[in-house]
Amino acid sequence: MNRHVVNIGGDNPSDRKIESLQALRAAAVLLVVLFHLNVYTVTDILGRQPLWNGFDMGYAGVEIFFVLSGFIMFHVHSGDFGRRDRFGPYISKRMTRIYPFFWIALSAIGPVAV
Repeated sequence: MNRHVVNIGGDNPSDRKIESLQALRAAAVLLVVLFHLNVYTVTDILGRQPLWNGFDMGYAGVEIFFVLSGFIMFHVHSGDFGRRDRFGPYISKRMTRIYPFFWIALSAIGPVAV
């Protein structure tokens, strides 16, 4: 087994966790958070100069996340392509994972944005 791939429960590809991708995901999150803290908190709310202009590239964390998400979805579900019986469960799992958070976030942000 590759030393960078950790088996977390079985032989199914969805049970494999690639440690280097987890580190890259953490770096992407940190880039986005620092960008938002720098731009929206320090500059807009506190009225101060940005902490460091290097944080201006924080938006790149979003692109990194999109690329990683595509790779991970392909890695985990590559055996499901062309199998119609797998489509329904896949969509159901995605919706139950994403939609509740979407509605909670929209409910919290919506009144403030309007």
